[in-house]
Amino acid sequence: MAQKKSGMNQKGKGASPKTTAKATITLDKREATRLLRGVYEQHGYIRLKVDTRRQVSHSWEIRLWANSADEARQLAAALTALDLTSGKPFAKRKGFIVPLYGKDQVAQFLKRVKPKVKNQIPEPTA
Repeated sequence: MAQKKSGMNQKGKGASPKTTAKATITLDKREATRLLRGVYEQHGYIRLKVDTRRQVSHSWEIRLWANSADEARQLAAALTALDLTSGKPFAKRKGFIVPLYGKDQVAQFLKRVKPKVKNQIPEPTA
C-alpha cells in the first residue's frame, strides 16, 4: 500500500526547499543602456562567421565579455531590459561571454545602445 508523501523526509522533518535560486536582477532601460554601452565599447565585438564555400554570411553575433558569472548575469538582465534575447553565457579563458545572436538582434542592439565605437555592422568578406 503506497503512502502519500506530505513533504516530510524519512526522519520526519520538513523537506527543505532548494536554496540555489538566483536573485533576479532588474535594471531600467537607462541603466541597462549605460551598462551595455560601457561593456561593449571596452570588451565587446561583433562576430560575423562567413561560409566561404557558399559566400554567404552564416551567423551574426555580438559577444560581451564579463569577468565573473555575476557580471554575466547582470549583462543578460540588461539585454532583457532592452527587449533583446541573449544566448546562454559561457566560460572563455578567465571570464564569461554573453552572446547575442542574429543579424536583427545585432542591428537592434546597435540602434538601442548607440555605442560611440564599433557601431557599424560589418560587411561580409569572402
